[in-house]
Amino acid sequence: MIRGVWIRFSLCLALATLVSMTGLFCNSISDATKTTVEYITDLSTTYFRKDTLFFFYPQEGFQVDFYGTKSVSYQKKEDGVEKKRSYNEDSLYARFTTERDTFLFSGDSVQGRAQFHVKDIQTNFNWDFFLKAFTDTTFPILMGKIIADHIDSKQLDSLVQCDSAYKLTPSNKDSVINTLNRIIGVTNFYQQYRSEINEFVWDSTFYERLSQLSKENIMDTFGVVNTGIDTYQQEIIRRFNYNIFSTYFDNNPDEPVFTPFPVLGRVYTLSVKEGPTTNQLSTIARRFMKVNDTAMHQLFFQVANGIVNTEKDSKFSGFYFSSGLVWNVTPLLFHLDLPFISQQELVPLVQPGHAQIVFDSVVGTYENAKKFYRFTVNTSLSGEALFNDGKQYTVSGAVVLTAGFYNRSFGNIMYSVENDRGHFRYMDIDIELYGKSASKHELRYSEKRKLVTDSLNSSSY
Repeated sequence: MIRGVWIRFSLCLALATLVSMTGLFCNSISDATKTTVEYITDLSTTYFRKDTLFFFYPQEGFQVDFYGTKSVSYQKKEDGVEKKRSYNEDSLYARFTTERDTFLFSGDSVQGRAQFHVKDIQTNFNWDFFLKAFTDTTFPILMGKIIADHIDSKQLDSLVQCDSAYKLTPSNKDSVINTLNRIIGVTNFYQQYRSEINEFVWDSTFYERLSQLSKENIMDTFGVVNTGIDTYQQEIIRRFNYNIFSTYFDNNPDEPVFTPFPVLGRVYTLSVKEGPTTNQLSTIARRFMKVNDTAMHQLFFQVANGIVNTEKDSKFSGFYFSSGLVWNVTPLLFHLDLPFISQQELVPLVQPGHAQIVFDSVVGTYENAKKFYRFTVNTSLSGEALFNDGKQYTVSGAVVLTAGFYNRSFGNIMYSVENDRGHFRYMDIDIELYGKSASKHELRYSEKRKLVTDSLNSSSY
């Protein structure tokens, strides 16, 4: 739990980095239209395949375990005397975990506040699913009933009579969204509708959340809000109410209403643990990411020795990638841990780089194909830094990450974050660094990591 000048959080996600720069992230590759096996074998350079691969999934409970080896060698030259050192770690484990989403206070604003936007119901098809909540008057859907209790009567009449989303006016849609935002801002909302919600919601995580609110002395399990709650606790209740609509009411994967990543964004914690065995893992970094339906931004990251701020809202990349193209990326993946330079000095050396995804091969039939990809990130290291020998060095170098992953194709099933996830197979990291001081002292550093995983088996979603 952190409560600083501009942050405070209690809930979160986890994308992260290996101690030396490994990372997972929720991005996708999206190409054009056709995906038959026959066309996959076509080597045409102008053809882009329709693949949306989410190879880091921002939902609580997602987990990926890597294991492998690390080799390090470096040499230092001081006053004409050269010293060398090298070592290997034959047992290296890393675990990436998506923790609960959160929000952060920054001055008078709240990053990741629970708030609906009209674009969160993305298409007319999604609005059609939503309208069912109002048109089925014999067996009214609870979400529609609750909104009907709070919405303007004229707007309600318009919604009830509307048989197609194509007939909805901007005023209709704005009225729905504004009503939802008023509802989730009511602190005793759950208390008012407790019996109906409990009868409708069967997901055990809902009652775990409710129990957590009780443990935190925010409200009891009957929805009675404690007196004297502060602004932060009000935001926690707001998020709880928001999730009732966006998660527990909107629980049909075949007829979704809301986008899984709100337009206004949610803040996730992406954490990584590392150690010599799976029973000796310790947290080495947490990255705070703001994710919406099109992009992911790193707000800042926290390492073991404190919080290191990054450029606010520095964009990493969009969710929708096209294979074969190149994108500029920020140093999201990297958490370097070098034996001769502090984190404070190291962070400014890591410059934005570029990334590229390449399609490699496919195995299987069209209805159940396994498609393999390679993802490469190149990042430069440059600048000046104070090393632990007390001298200022001019530094140059590079970090190259190559990750292999696959995706399973299920014929004509709709692409979505729920059914089209990419799964990591391996991750190789190569770091080369050269430093030279004004007094001609030199240092060369080389690090290689070779890590493997089967994220399909190790993920707990």
